[in-house]
Amino acid sequence: MSKHTAPNPHAAFDTLRAAGVIMWGDYGAWAYDTWASYNATYFDGALEPPGILWGLAPNNRKLGNYDTEFQIITLYSGLLDTEQTNLWGLDAWLARDLARDVLLHAMIHQKAGTSGCNYRSHNNEEWVNEVNRIAPLIGLRANAQVIPQMRKGQSLIWVTKEGGMRRRELSGWPMLSRPEEHYNPVTWKRFGEMIQGE
Repeated sequence: MSKHTAPNPHAAFDTLRAAGVIMWGDYGAWAYDTWASYNATYFDGALEPPGILWGLAPNNRKLGNYDTEFQIITLYSGLLDTEQTNLWGLDAWLARDLARDVLLHAMIHQKAGTSGCNYRSHNNEEWVNEVNRIAPLIGLRANAQVIPQMRKGQSLIWVTKEGGMRRRELSGWPMLSRPEEHYNPVTWKRFGEMIQGE
């Protein structure tokens, strides 16, 4: 490749998507197609295609993760439907809506990772600006703000402004901002503890 030839992001996407299909079939295709749709809709196509894996995120207690060093999004493989999770004969993939939200959450981390801020944190200007910007686009209301710490005696405490989102809501967005009926009840039964822990 000539040093004057810019890399083709579509070629990278096509290659990564093809690899995803080889490894995870329809789930690999779904992850990349959803990422591409969200990139166009919510990020003006500005994000570079990442690797998207189905597996275990760090500490095995997360529904998703973004690794800025390797530019990889990991989605928890437990979100994939199997015969063991579809005993009730419900939707072919019980956690599809949850997986969409987890992917969007990871994509915000991806954007923060390219902006030079602390991409792991949910309590910074980049994160709260993205939450406030995207929330109305997905039908949610948000009043995200950076939550400062103040000294109270010998302790540091987090001070949430009136009407602002708490740290837990920031770190679990958009999952914790969804109305209870948004996710399938079986999804909440299976993943509620992990959603609350995000």
